[in-house]
Amino acid sequence: MELIGVMAILAVLSAVIAPSIVGTVNDAYGRAEASNLQQIAEDLELFIRRNSQIPSGAISDWTAAVGTLSDAPVNDLALNRRGFQRVLYFDPNFFVAGGGFSGYLQTGGLTAPPLSPRVMLISNLRGSVTGLTNNAAVFDDIWNQRPTAALFESDTLFIQRLNLGRLFKEVLVSSAAPNQAAISFNNAPAIAVPAAGLLSEGVLSRFVLQDSRVLLWADPFPIGGLQTAYKATEDLGLRYTDLGGTFGWLQP
Repeated sequence: MELIGVMAILAVLSAVIAPSIVGTVNDAYGRAEASNLQQIAEDLELFIRRNSQIPSGAISDWTAAVGTLSDAPVNDLALNRRGFQRVLYFDPNFFVAGGGFSGYLQTGGLTAPPLSPRVMLISNLRGSVTGLTNNAAVFDDIWNQRPTAALFESDTLFIQRLNLGRLFKEVLVSSAAPNQAAISFNNAPAIAVPAAGLLSEGVLSRFVLQDSRVLLWADPFPIGGLQTAYKATEDLGLRYTDLGGTFGWLQP
């Protein structure tokens, strides 16, 4: 009888304590996963700035990119601590409406800013996120957590949002020279800057990823020599003008 009584007491204690222990463990996993997603997002942003490149949402692509800056093995980037697949979704309207996104390697920059450069890193501690059709409406619903969203944030499902719009810097150049000068970004081929007209200067605008090297070349294009260089840490306005008999670049 005493043994039965002890067993009954242990059963009651187990019923009370076990949920508390499980809840504590789940909370710890949740906090760790939220922190991991934030770190992955920071490493992804750093990769983009260092390489002037945005990986695609393919698992092998973005994990390899982040892996160049992370101490974690690539497989630990792809899977959360429960062993379930993390996914990276890009807004299908990233550059233009309905244009999709398959990665981006900057060369000559963009002639217009990206339309909706949003990214979501999603992780579920209860199962891999699979079978989701990522169109513009689905992406926007999840991002804004509308009632029609296919996925909802919870204590086990985490969404790390990243808007890359702030990483695109405008480089606006003008030229008062009668011949074409040139501009290039990183190691990409030079682009001719329009020559001045009778009543107006030549103007060229490009949007490049933050920390890109901006190289400015003398006229005439394409044989003019390199004159100066800047780093696109912010929007830049540059002018090719007469400096007293010789044309040169300056930042007004």
